[in-house]
Amino acid sequence: MPFVPETTDCRNCGAPLAGEWCHQCGQRNIKKRLTVRSAFGQLFDAITNLDRGFWHTMWELTIRPGKVVKNFVEGRTRPYFPPFRYAFILITISTVIMVSSGIFEAQQDQFVQIQGDDPSAQAEIQGKFQAFVGRFLNLFVIVILPFNALATWLFTRKRGYNYAEHFVANTFLIGQTSLYGMIFLPVYFFLPESIPYSLAVSVVLSTVVLMMTFNQWMGMEKGEATARGLLATVFGFFLMFLSMTIFGIIGVLIYIGVRQAFS
Repeated sequence: MPFVPETTDCRNCGAPLAGEWCHQCGQRNIKKRLTVRSAFGQLFDAITNLDRGFWHTMWELTIRPGKVVKNFVEGRTRPYFPPFRYAFILITISTVIMVSSGIFEAQQDQFVQIQGDDPSAQAEIQGKFQAFVGRFLNLFVIVILPFNALATWLFTRKRGYNYAEHFVANTFLIGQTSLYGMIFLPVYFFLPESIPYSLAVSVVLSTVVLMMTFNQWMGMEKGEATARGLLATVFGFFLMFLSMTIFGIIGVLIYIGVRQAFS
């Protein structure tokens, strides 16, 4: 059936139209027939605009992260890219660069050198764990989210926002921190001796982002926002490393027990 250029009903669900978008299913009212030019235009639009909200969200999180968080948790979500998709995209890009360039492997080697040689079964477990983390690094980074959310909630709980709202806020912020972290990847690549300082860089970046967020979201003075941001960042990392240590010890004990049982 030929394309009908004009219609008063939605082509998808048949509901009466009262504007450019259908109020019932959300489909756009397409008035022109599909052409090669419009098809390639849609392809370019999909690549560059990412639903038209990605770049806007990135810019707003760069200059006004607290405003983005405040608007989103208070229900003004329309202008912004979904926080979980935003974080996942940027974390995945950062992960691909780190793993493919060898920065992640060099980073782990530097940390092992700092710890010293460990010929025990724990070192063997650590090597396998490193390989596993490298394979799923983008998902592994997201593991820190619950700890970050708990830390920011604890240090600002009197402001009245609940844990779920802090979780969404930290989802936006971990994506933004991953974006800033990519700026330092060329430094780690060309100056591998600077890799041991990467954790300190992450703490500083997270603190700065949290300071801006607390200041704009909750109206904190910059001094208080910086102090609480630093405490929340350090405590979030502490909770994560404590959990990893506990699970690592359990894993080593299980591994040793299994080896002894079958030896």
